[in-house]
Amino acid sequence: MHNNESLIENVVSYIRRQIFETKTLTPGDRINERELSRILNISRAPIREAFRELEEQGFITSIKYKGWFVPNFTDEEAVEINSVRTFLEGYLFETAMLVGCYTEEDLLPAKLLNEELALLEAAEDSEKVYHFLEKEMEFHLSLYSIAKNHCVLTRKLLENLSYQIRLSLSYTDNLHMHNFMKYSVQVHRLMIKYLSEKNRKAFQEIISKRLDKSKNIQNILCT
Repeated sequence: MHNNESLIENVVSYIRRQIFETKTLTPGDRINERELSRILNISRAPIREAFRELEEQGFITSIKYKGWFVPNFTDEEAVEINSVRTFLEGYLFETAMLVGCYTEEDLLPAKLLNEELALLEAAEDSEKVYHFLEKEMEFHLSLYSIAKNHCVLTRKLLENLSYQIRLSLSYTDNLHMHNFMKYSVQVHRLMIKYLSEKNRKAFQEIISKRLDKSKNIQNILCT
C-alpha cells in the first residue's frame, strides 16, 4: 500500500512528464484535479498536496476561483526570471569565494555535468533539448552546493527559480535552442574556471554581461 508521500511524488512526476516529455500540458492549460484523481486512481488529498509542491517549484500556478494552470511565460518574463537567477548566483558565488568554503573536489560534479552537456549539444537526438535543459538545471544546482552552510536563503530561492527557468525556456518562442546549448556549455566552463581560481573580478564580469539590459532577448537568455 502506498504511503501519502509516495502518492504525492507520483503526482509530481506525472505532471512533470506531461509538461516536459509528452507535452500534453502546455502553457495556459488548466489541470483538472478531478480528472487527475480518476486517471491516477488516488484521492484528491495527495493531489492537492502535490499541486502545492509543484506551485512552490514554479511548475503550476493557482488562479482564484478558476483552478490550477500551467504558467504561460512570455519572453520578457523568461528574461526577467533568468536575470533574477543571475543576480542571486552572483551573490552566492561571490560569498563562496570570499569565505573560501569550497575545494576543487567540490567543483568536480559540475565539471562532469558540463561534459555531459557538451556531449548532448553535439548529439543528433530529437529529444536532446529536453535532456539538455534537465541536465542544465542539475549543473546549476550542483554549483549552489559549494556555498556549504552559507547563503541558505539564497540557495532556496535559486532552487525554486531553477524549476521556473526550466519551464520558461521550454516554451520560449524566440529562443534559438542550439545556440543556447552551445553558449551555455562555454559559459559554464568559464564559471568553473573562475570559481576554481577564486577570480572574483572575472566572475563579476560574467555576471555583468548576463545582466546587460542592452542585449537582445536571445543573448540575454544564452548567457
